Amino acid sequence: FAILRTDAGQIALRASNGDKQNHPFKIEFDDAPAGAAPTPTTHYFIGLVQSVREVGGSANTVQMLAGIMELNSNIVEVAAATGNP
Repeated sequence: FAILRTDAGQIALRASNGDKQNHPFKIEFDDAPAGAAPTPTTHYFIGLVQSVREVGGSANTVQMLAGIMELNSNIVEVAAATGNP
């Protein structure tokens, strides 16, 4: 993910780095269709944060935040939806 220093999720990810506790994760993709109340594809899972590091950031690349998680649950996928009845 591109680094956004004020993003609540990235702040929480950094704070939980290596704390040996399970944390809930929610990842929303950028694929929400058109509609009255669209929602994107979303993945939910539980896991341990093994490491967090900054990568990239050279002249022609975006500085990224990379996290490695040990998953301790299945990944639940909720498909994108238009929100139309």
